[in-house]
Amino acid sequence: MLLHRDRPQCGFGYEQIQLTRFMNLAASHSILVQVKSQTEAERIIGLCRDAFTTIRAHRITSENDLLEHIKDAENWQLLITDNLHPEVSLPYALDTLKAHDVDLPVLLMANSMPDEAKKQALQLGVCDIVEKEDDGLLLHAADREIHNTLARRQAKSLQAALNELQERADKLMSDTDDAIAYVADGILIESNQQFAEAFGYNSHEDLDCASMIDLVCDDDQETFKAFLRAFSKGEIDKNSLGFSALKNDDDTFNALIHLSQTSLDGEPCIQINLAATNPNDTQALASTDDAATGLPNRYALIEALKIAALQHAGKATLALFAIDDFDKHEGELQLSGCDALIKDLASEISKTLTVESIGRVGDDKIAALCLKQPEKVLPESEKLLEALDQHISDIQGRSVQYSCSIALMKLPNIEPTVLLDNAVSGLYDIRRQKGKNAVDIYTPQEKKPTKQAVSSQDSFDDIVASGAMQIMYQPIMSLHGDEVENYEVTIDISKPELLDGMDLNKLDRWCLIESTKALAAHITNGHNTRLLINLSQAALLDESLAPWVKVALKAANLKPGSVTLQFAEEDVKNHLKQAAGNFGIFKAQQVPVSINRFGDESEPDKLLKHVSPDFLRFTPALTELLTNGEDTTPLKQLLSQVNEMGIKTILPDIQNASSLATCWQLGTHYIQGAYLQLPTPEMNYEFAELG
Repeated sequence: MLLHRDRPQCGFGYEQIQLTRFMNLAASHSILVQVKSQTEAERIIGLCRDAFTTIRAHRITSENDLLEHIKDAENWQLLITDNLHPEVSLPYALDTLKAHDVDLPVLLMANSMPDEAKKQALQLGVCDIVEKEDDGLLLHAADREIHNTLARRQAKSLQAALNELQERADKLMSDTDDAIAYVADGILIESNQQFAEAFGYNSHEDLDCASMIDLVCDDDQETFKAFLRAFSKGEIDKNSLGFSALKNDDDTFNALIHLSQTSLDGEPCIQINLAATNPNDTQALASTDDAATGLPNRYALIEALKIAALQHAGKATLALFAIDDFDKHEGELQLSGCDALIKDLASEISKTLTVESIGRVGDDKIAALCLKQPEKVLPESEKLLEALDQHISDIQGRSVQYSCSIALMKLPNIEPTVLLDNAVSGLYDIRRQKGKNAVDIYTPQEKKPTKQAVSSQDSFDDIVASGAMQIMYQPIMSLHGDEVENYEVTIDISKPELLDGMDLNKLDRWCLIESTKALAAHITNGHNTRLLINLSQAALLDESLAPWVKVALKAANLKPGSVTLQFAEEDVKNHLKQAAGNFGIFKAQQVPVSINRFGDESEPDKLLKHVSPDFLRFTPALTELLTNGEDTTPLKQLLSQVNEMGIKTILPDIQNASSLATCWQLGTHYIQGAYLQLPTPEMNYEFAELG
């Protein structure tokens, strides 16, 4: 999906004399007005609109009207009344709000109201009373009550979220495969069923208030107590311990625990994660160390990450370190020398960074868990790179210098294996962008579901109706006498956040329907036109798309070849099998296919061994070689290769006439860019201008 996101944002300025407090309010105010006349209602609404910038208001006309509007009370923030409404009295309004348990403050406007009457009104439930002619006081009272309402609702929502989180945490404790317990002052204050069963107990309640030391064999009790005491006081960095565990039936087994400081019901305690519970697993303890370096291995680090994800998600960092040019070092130092190099790097990391856990997760990679945000780990990592630049390591009697690349990721509450895979992807991205001996914070690009996710047809239709999305057309000019008028179709989305959680299949199909309808109308007006329509990764994976497209094109009465479907090179590469299958189906239906941003990936020609597109729209990065007057040999070679395959090529982002002349010499078939025309909502380019 190709989207234009550089639309300039509009700014609004409001000038007021007295009501300066209200100038910075960003949220819309929603007010119900229950007053004597429409004229008075319009006066109040106009007053609020001037003060609050954005306002949504409605005058209550009857008792039934009031009932209808409090059904969606969350959409309203205040009721303003003068108790003079001919059909709806103030007591009725207050009783109705109470009967339906609606949190909606009522603000009463009155002139010279006796104190006793004010007292009665407040007792009935009015939140405040202001003089009817005191507009300034009315606005201040309205502003205060609206903010109080929003605060109460937010607190209610947060409490519900907290309750849900507590339920999920309880469920996690009961459903997880991990054996988990919490200890305070050596006493078990909570444990899950898996932990109880590991020690031979039928129920986790059997361990409530038990001494943790009673689960340890006599020979290891002193060591266990000393370790637990030192960890509680923060005197040691180590957070793992192996010991002989004692079951309820006096049988024993090798156990490995990982500890972390946490709190339960607001009280500090230690979380214990029992990693090894198999009585017959005599190698359980040794299996957590890397045999070549003695460092914790990938398994041990994954166990540490599981614990950290539960306690520190969003507040900790996974740092991944990889030695640069590892193959070269391996050729010179051999395997044992490289193991020593990894151990040396781990030592330098521990000197410079404050790490909670560290482990070897690959031949050339070390991962570390830091209980800080990535932004705070970044300066420490930069100091590490500076230190390595001056550091000389003694490996097997040889002086060796090396550098490393570092990816920092905020620790989310996801599977540690997925987290490590993401970190590896980030590391290679950083190397591509910054080269070796670099560090950066990496954020995976996967979309996260949000509460505002656009998943329903109603929400999608609302966005379309609001005009937030618009089909755009940019001309594509043939350099070889093609009389067909070609346009590329993209979607201009004014608010990119609307994409969060949106059903991209729905967006793709909307784009196809709207653009083919416009194409059919354009052809009816006498134009010989083809469209190149960009689709998302979701469309590439959608097995139902091909038959749907066939029906849609037939319904639009478009001849074969009128529409070309275009997919991003990255999506095609990442889903090569699906792409090859779908490309074949589309071509059988006489629907051409194109690959967009061709040349972004390394060795792009290899992709063409698996898929056979009809068009290739090259990456703008290659066009920049023309614009900047650089060596165009890479572009020329790639064009020559694909031309021999019979694939038509498009060079985008052509900015000037000199680039146009060079394109013709290079042998590309089509050009596109600002030199011709920027994307517009209409297919209105005069193709004869450059003909």
